[in-house]
Amino acid sequence: MIRLPWFLQKYSRSVPHHQVYLLVAMLVFSCGTIAVSPLQAETKSQAPRRLLEKARSFEAQQQYPQAISAYRKYLGVRPEDDEARSTLAKLLGWQGHYDEAVSGYRDILTRHPLDLEVQTALARVLSWQKHFDEAQHMFEAVLSEDVNQVDAMSGLADVLFWTGRGREALPYYERVAAASHDPEIAKRIDAIKTDLLVAAPSFPAPATKANKAQLHVERRPGASGRLAEAQKLETGKHYAEAIAAYRSYLLERPDDDEARAALARRLAWEGNHAEAVVLYRDILSRHPTDVDVRISLALTLSWQKRFDEARQIYEAVLLEDPRQWDAKKGIADLTFWQGDRAKALALYESLYAEHPDQDVGRQIQAVKAELMTSPRAPVGQDVGGLRLPYRDYAKIGYGHYS
Repeated sequence: MIRLPWFLQKYSRSVPHHQVYLLVAMLVFSCGTIAVSPLQAETKSQAPRRLLEKARSFEAQQQYPQAISAYRKYLGVRPEDDEARSTLAKLLGWQGHYDEAVSGYRDILTRHPLDLEVQTALARVLSWQKHFDEAQHMFEAVLSEDVNQVDAMSGLADVLFWTGRGREALPYYERVAAASHDPEIAKRIDAIKTDLLVAAPSFPAPATKANKAQLHVERRPGASGRLAEAQKLETGKHYAEAIAAYRSYLLERPDDDEARAALARRLAWEGNHAEAVVLYRDILSRHPTDVDVRISLALTLSWQKRFDEARQIYEAVLLEDPRQWDAKKGIADLTFWQGDRAKALALYESLYAEHPDQDVGRQIQAVKAELMTSPRAPVGQDVGGLRLPYRDYAKIGYGHYS
């Protein structure tokens, strides 16, 4: 027999038992619901948090395509999180999806029109799209609100520099250098000053018999002479001077994508990967099928450990031309850097059979020695600072290397 709680015993004397039992059942059900509901709510709230943590983890590991996908899923359940939306827009911009990045930033600004960081980020993407006038206007608007906004100063300086106004860009670059101590900014300042010095008008004394013979030596080189000078400096391994000379030449000839590719290549080899990537993407916006530039971009991305992006480019090239040796070598290098030594060895041996390249031959021996010493250890090796040999091409015409 069921013993009723004390507070129901008196009530049960005047009410039929089946109604009392029904009341007890309802009380039990209500208590159970109260106990379960908070648990269900907690479980539902954890799902978006896990998605966000996953997206941030991918981003920290520089696995940007996966991070983008995770942020999209998170925003599907938390569309009000504009901080995550801003991060998604940033990653989309880095990956070259400029239109979607711009759309994301503009969406945020409809709700937060005074957010200077979002305005600056939008202006930066617009500059990558070569919407220079709009980007300049936005950078200037940000600086009118905060004169010390370093990212806006840097963005405005880049816009002025890219549009051939190095003299106007110089004071902004100098302020950025003072605030950030960025060595690449210092190099660009030196390049601009060199160009201004070369372009400055001179007022020599009237020619005399003594100095007429020296006039051809004192005459400043034109654009073609400056390109030849850059190439000579690069051949002589004076790389910093060569980079400055290429920059100076491109101020006069911004249409010369061969020189721009040479500058990007040298910047990449000197470790300035971010600017090299921007230059390569700029060239591909005009010459999207140039195989050599695509491979050079993929190589530079791999040095940034952006392996998925690099592999996508190599595979796209091989889809068009399965015999493309450099793209196959790029995939072999990626496989090696990502820790799969056995598969990398097979790819290197296949490459060597096609073309007995000495660098590939040495790499085959190195991988064999490593596998023999410790067949399990190589998995997941850190690639910091690692660069396998890569042929330093000399251009003989746009889109062709020797």
